[in-house]
Amino acid sequence: MKKRLLAIIAGLMAVCMMLSACAPVGSNNTEEPSGDGTETGDTSEKVIRFSIAAEPPTMDPQIKTASPMAAVATHVYEGLVRVFDGEIKPGMAESWEISEDGLTYTFHIRDEAKWSDGQKLTANDFEYAFHRLLDPAVGSEFAYLAYDIVGAEDFNAGTTTDWSTVGVKATDEQTLVITLRNPVSYFLSFMDFTLYSPTRQDMVEAAGASYGSEAEYQAYNGPYVLESWEHDSKLVLVKNPEYWDAENITTDRIEVYVVLDANTGVAMYDAGDLDITDVPKDLIPAYDTKVFSDGGEYFIMANWHGMTEETGKLLSNPNFMKAIGYGIDRTAFIAATLGDATQPATRYNLPLLNIIDNAEGKQVNFNENYPLEAYPATADLEKAQEYLDLALEETGFTRETMPTFVYACRDADSNRLMAEALQDMLKTNLGINIDIQQMEYKQWLEIINQHEYDLTLYGWGPDYDDPMTYMDLWMQKPGGNMANYDNPEYTELIEFAKNTTDAKARADALYEAEQILLDGGPIVPVYFKYVAYVQNPDIGNIDRPFIGGQPKCMYATFN
Repeated sequence: MKKRLLAIIAGLMAVCMMLSACAPVGSNNTEEPSGDGTETGDTSEKVIRFSIAAEPPTMDPQIKTASPMAAVATHVYEGLVRVFDGEIKPGMAESWEISEDGLTYTFHIRDEAKWSDGQKLTANDFEYAFHRLLDPAVGSEFAYLAYDIVGAEDFNAGTTTDWSTVGVKATDEQTLVITLRNPVSYFLSFMDFTLYSPTRQDMVEAAGASYGSEAEYQAYNGPYVLESWEHDSKLVLVKNPEYWDAENITTDRIEVYVVLDANTGVAMYDAGDLDITDVPKDLIPAYDTKVFSDGGEYFIMANWHGMTEETGKLLSNPNFMKAIGYGIDRTAFIAATLGDATQPATRYNLPLLNIIDNAEGKQVNFNENYPLEAYPATADLEKAQEYLDLALEETGFTRETMPTFVYACRDADSNRLMAEALQDMLKTNLGINIDIQQMEYKQWLEIINQHEYDLTLYGWGPDYDDPMTYMDLWMQKPGGNMANYDNPEYTELIEFAKNTTDAKARADALYEAEQILLDGGPIVPVYFKYVAYVQNPDIGNIDRPFIGGQPKCMYATFN
C-alpha cells in the first residue's frame, strides 16, 4: 500500500493547507506591548509578508469564515472582544457585564471606537451586523452559529420577520445588550469571531452585491485597512490610524500572498520575498521549522443523498461509510502526502478541545475525559470487507455494479495528491472507484454548499474552545448541512446540549452524538493537521492560536 502511495507522489512536491480554522500555542505576550521592539530612532517601515493557500472568497464578514479570509480578517476587523494567547481582552467594547444567570451580556463600546474613514463606530453597527448575519435574505451559511441568542433561529428561518424578538439591542450608541436563550460558557470568547464584526449599513447598501469583493467597498475597524487586493495574487494591509490602539501596533504593513504550492512559498522565503510560509514535507529536514496545531480536523465527507440515486443509496448506508472508515490507512496517507507532525484522526473531535462538564465550571480536556477510537490509525481490511459486503447486500449492488463516485477536489497540487492517494486506497482496498474533479477554491466551496458532489476531503477548525464548534455542523437545518446529513436522533442530542444548563449532561450528550456521527454517518476522520512553517528569525511575537490558526502580526517585534 505504502509503495503505491509513494508512487503517486514520485513527481510531486506539495503540502496541504487547511480550509477553515486554526491552531495552537502562539508567542504573543498576554500583556499588550508598549513598543515595537526596534532600536530607538529606527523609523524604517516594518513589513511582514506571509502566504495563504487560496484566494479569499470574499471579505464580507457575515458571509464566509474560510481560512484564507480569516488570515486577513483577523487584522482588519475587530469584534467586541479580542483574544490573544488564549486571553480575552477588550476590543471595541472597553468593558462588559454578565448577568448572574449567564443569559444577558451588556457591552460598552469605547468612546474612541472609529471606522477607518473616521466615522464613529457605534453599538448600532454591531446590531446591524447581527441582523445581517441572521437575515434569511442574506443567506449566511453560518447564521446557525448565533442560534444561542434569543429569537435568532426563528428570525433566520423566516418564522418571524420581527427583529424586536431577537435578543440583540443597541440601547444607545455605546451600549449593546445580547440576551441568550441558555447559558453558553464560551460566548464571550466567541465574540472575537469574524462573523460578529461590526458592519456599516451605508457601505453595504452602496456596494450591493459587490460588497466584500474589493478593498474599496468597505470600511475597517481593526488595526489595519485593506489597502489593495490583487485577486489571486496579493492583499496589502496598512496600519489604520483611526484604530483605538494604533500607537501600540508595531507592524506598519502586512502583505498577504496567494501561493497555491508550498514549494513556491519556500522558494519565495529563500529569496527574501516572504517572512512566513508553510514548508512541504520533503523540505522539512532542510529548514529550522516551527510546528503548531492549526486546529484543522480533516475528514472524507459524503453527500448523504449523493449526486445520483445510485451513489446516494450507498453513501447513506452506514455500513458502506464504515467500510470506507476501516479501509483508509491514515498513517500511510499522512506519510505519503503530508509527512510532518500531523496525526491520524481516529475520532472526530480535536484532541486540544476543552469542555466544562462539572458544577464548578472548570474546563477539562474533552477527549481525555470522553475517550473514543471510532477507527484505527492503520487500515483494518478484514473489517472493511465485512462492512462492504453488508452494504452491498442491503443496497442490492455488487462489487461489479457499484457506481463511480464524483470526488470534488480543490485546485492546489497538494489537494490533487491527497485525492489520488484516497482514490488509490479506495480502489485497492475496497474496489470503490472515484472520479476526481479538480476546481478552483471558490467553485469548490460553491459545489459543497450546493451538494453537487459525492465525496470530498473537507477540513474544519474550531471557532471556540468547545466540541460544539464541530458538532453542530451536522444538525438538520433549513437548506441542509454540508453533507445533507439527516439524522433526527443526532439533531435532538445537539439541541439538548445547546439548551441544557446541566454541564455534565451536556458533555454526555455531545459524546453520544459523536458516537452516532461516526457509526456510519457522513464523515470519516482522516487526520488532525499540524503545520510546519518557517519564520524570519528577525521577527518575533507572532501569535499562532489553535482557535483561528492564522498568524496575528499586529504586535510583532523586529530585530
